[in-house]
Amino acid sequence: MIGFALRHFPDRLTHYYRDVPFHTLSDLDEKSAARVIEQVGKTRELEFRLTRDDYLPRRREIEAEMRLQFVRQCGRRVRESPHYAVLGTFSLYDGDPDWKSVSAPVADIASDVLSFTFTDSFFAFSNTNLRGVAIPLRPFHRRIYRLEDLPALVEEFGLPGERWRDEPERVFDVYVEAQIWDDAPLALFA
Repeated sequence: MIGFALRHFPDRLTHYYRDVPFHTLSDLDEKSAARVIEQVGKTRELEFRLTRDDYLPRRREIEAEMRLQFVRQCGRRVRESPHYAVLGTFSLYDGDPDWKSVSAPVADIASDVLSFTFTDSFFAFSNTNLRGVAIPLRPFHRRIYRLEDLPALVEEFGLPGERWRDEPERVFDVYVEAQIWDDAPLALFA
């Protein structure tokens, strides 16, 4: 648990999902993931990322790098891939009836199972998005942060908030993403 107050910070982590919370394609082998994507495609239009053959391999590379950084910082054995959440909420998902969410207080989750990227981890660790649009390298990209690092980051760069909508240079700074590297905290989400 954290021992300091995060003033002016969202106090909850929100996990967004479509079907079942905390089920991730990264937990599946390549063939099983392809079968799940095919099944989902039979019941609804697939999200753009799931139509791309390069999405899962890129996602797995990013998760491997994040895991390596996390283990170096925490020195503890963790899941191969994290569960994802957002610090606070994300208006784009909150306004879409196809997305559901569960949340938990940040203070209730041990900080040694959490890491953060100062935007979506796919954007933070990629040179381009899946449409080939260049992602400008920002000073906070290419690394994960601990909860204790967030006050200094927010002081320097501010919370993303809705700035991605109106500021072209911030179009990829959509939220602070949380990575949960253990299954135990999932019971706290309701």
